Amino acid sequence: LSTDPDAFKDRVALEHTGIMGHSRGGEGARAALTQYQDAGSPWPAKIPGLKIEAIYEIGAVDGQTDRTLDAKGVAWNQLLPACDGDVYNLQGANPFDRMLKDPTEPESAQKSLTLVFGANHNFFNSEWQRSDASASRCFNHTPIFDSTPWVSNKQMKVNLELMSHFFRAHVGENKDLKLSQIFD
Repeated sequence: LSTDPDAFKDRVALEHTGIMGHSRGGEGARAALTQYQDAGSPWPAKIPGLKIEAIYEIGAVDGQTDRTLDAKGVAWNQLLPACDGDVYNLQGANPFDRMLKDPTEPESAQKSLTLVFGANHNFFNSEWQRSDASASRCFNHTPIFDSTPWVSNKQMKVNLELMSHFFRAHVGENKDLKLSQIFD
């Protein structure tokens, strides 16, 4: 890990950045954007040229801090696992509700919410190896995860497909806005 502030110079297009976070990391992505945008923030001087264009969250929490954290001015999607045994109240939908009511949000900063039936909280990644939910958490729909093996290729495939479409639609010089239609 480099502490050199120029380590990414000419290697990463900071002017075209997308952030992804899972669970508390989802709210953390909104926190990063909010802190970067704060008046008097030291972060623009530390990361010059950074332009966050989109945030993609999976099963995120909301309200873990005394600040209201929204994705102001950027494209945003929250993927909610319908069988979530951890964030079972699906509080990640709260920012969506707040941002839709905000009359200052530009139409170009698309906000979307994706509910994945049959998905649990943990199996959108390969690190959390235990299911947070039993099949009984899936009220009136079929789980797309098993209790063993401790991973769900179906969930990961759903997420990879959605996340790649989202970032290709909203990040970069050559955005493919047709791909954003799946989130409308």
